[in-house]
Parts: sequence; C-alpha cells; structure tokens
Amino acid sequence: MRTATEQLLLSTAADHAASKLEFNLPKHNKVFLDTQYFDTSSPDAKYAIGAIRDQLLLQSYLVIMDKQKADSIIEIRLGALSINQDKTRWLGLPDLSVPIPLSGNIPIPEIILLGNNKLEGIAKIGVTIYDAKEGKLVSVVEPAYGFSRFSEWKVLLLSWTDSDLIPKNARDEHESPKLHERLLIEGGL
Repeated sequence: MRTATEQLLLSTAADHAASKLEFNLPKHNKVFLDTQYFDTSSPDAKYAIGAIRDQLLLQSYLVIMDKQKADSIIEIRLGALSINQDKTRWLGLPDLSVPIPLSGNIPIPEIILLGNNKLEGIAKIGVTIYDAKEGKLVSVVEPAYGFSRFSEWKVLLLSWTDSDLIPKNARDEHESPKLHERLLIEGGL
C-alpha cells in the first residue's frame, strides 16, 4: 500500500501536467476522450484521466461518452507517472548489522546527522487529436510535463519538510499542521 505522500506526489504531478494542455479546437466541440493508451488498471492513471477531462471541460469542450457522436477524438497517452527519490546523507551512518559472537547480528538503524530525502513526482502526458468522421489528424499537442516535490531535511536531531503537495489554505484552522507533516513523513518513504 502506498503512502499519502506518494499518492499526493503522483496526483499533483498529474494535475500540473494536465493544466498545461491546450487543445486548440473550436469551442463547444463534441469530443470523445480515448484512454486506450493509458494503463487504466492504476488508480494514478485514472486520476490523471480525470484531470485531463477537467481541463477539457474548463476549456468549454463537450466531453461525450459516445464515440460515434463526437466531432473530434482526443487520444491521450501516458509517458510517465512516477516518483524519483534522491536520498543524501552528508554526515551519519547507514543501516548496519553488527555481529555479536554466539548471539547473531544486532541491527543498528540509519543515523542521519546531516542529510535530506528529496522526492519528485513526474508526469508526462501526450495528446493526439483527430477528426472523428474522417480520421484525419487535427493536431498533435506538445507533451505536457508536471512535477511535484517533497523534501525532508535533517540536521542533528532537527528535521523539517518542504513540499508543494498540500496548499497552505487546505487545512482547517483547528487541525494541527504537525500531525499532517508527521503522517507524510512517517508514511514509510
């Protein structure tokens, strides 16, 4: 099971990529969203499809479910929807296993005195638009890229995070921001 941080990294990157898509069709055009080149078995891909559908609707296109009634087919493909991790330890010790005679090994967890853990969500979405009746190419939209970030910094026993995953105004006034940060950090990344 993925952590909330991982889910937010992927969905935020998908939102950012989808928001950059410009379809350049006549407004109020009836469009069919063809998702055959998306791996729809992934909940992340399904979220990305929804973000693209949102953009179509925001740009005043009529998204219809019947391909036969469409003016244009918008074929979308997913080039990437993944997370990169860069864990840097400038001062500290990695996980160790210390052998103890006649007792076996004692594991010693990683100790970070100075370091950071950077996670970056990346999404790449490509779009081809063709005429629904004649099958002629209308346009190929430049691939849209979206990025999201989460960083945890550690200096001695202090740690803090920086991210673009949760907007500042998303939390209720009575909720503790520390609780949200702990849930993101302790999620197991």
